[in-house]
Amino acid sequence: AKVRHAQDAGAVAVVVANNVSEPEILTMIGGTGGDEDAAAVAIPALMIAKADGDRLRGALAVGEVTVRLRQSGDRPRMLIDGLPYAGHLGPRSEAFYKLYVGEGHGDVSFSLTPSSGYATMYVSADGLPPTYTHYGWRGSSVVSVHTADEGACTDCHYTVGVYTYGGANFTLTGTSSRAATTLLLGEPAPGQLAAGGWEYYRVDVAQHVAWLSVQVTPSEGDPDLYV
Repeated sequence: AKVRHAQDAGAVAVVVANNVSEPEILTMIGGTGGDEDAAAVAIPALMIAKADGDRLRGALAVGEVTVRLRQSGDRPRMLIDGLPYAGHLGPRSEAFYKLYVGEGHGDVSFSLTPSSGYATMYVSADGLPPTYTHYGWRGSSVVSVHTADEGACTDCHYTVGVYTYGGANFTLTGTSSRAATTLLLGEPAPGQLAAGGWEYYRVDVAQHVAWLSVQVTPSEGDPDLYV
């Protein structure tokens, strides 16, 4: 429940410190919501010993603290709704990602922007990892999942497989209809809109930035931009 509440408040990751010295580490569970709470968590979280938590609080009392969480192994990386994820793949390799979509979040889109190389996305929502032959949706730059599509779901996880033959550096973003896509300064974000549709974006800038330019470059159609 702690992680779910932090996520709802806008946290991108959570570090939970034990409040007693013994046992040193406890196992985190989904909380009062059980499996429903656990399934709705889409951000990374870990638990640390009380002694480590005390040291972390002491450092926070002095100034800003940066925490870096690294995931090992082949487990899918969790995407956060609307936030871009920078990835790298070597030749003939793949990586898997998951995006949790809550109830009523409607349409979902995935955008893949390579800075070098070429990659392809395969998306599934049936609990199985997507492959070349097993997937619900496929695309090289944008994959749009509409609520009316066969296999589309809410209150569930979408799994994205990114595959490359020659290697690629890329940015992957998963966005539901209730989230604003975060733009990276200087990097274009591809998108698609149906007639009469809206798409929302956000950009984070430092206080010392003197000016900001935002532009939309249509390959077809005539979209309007409001800031």
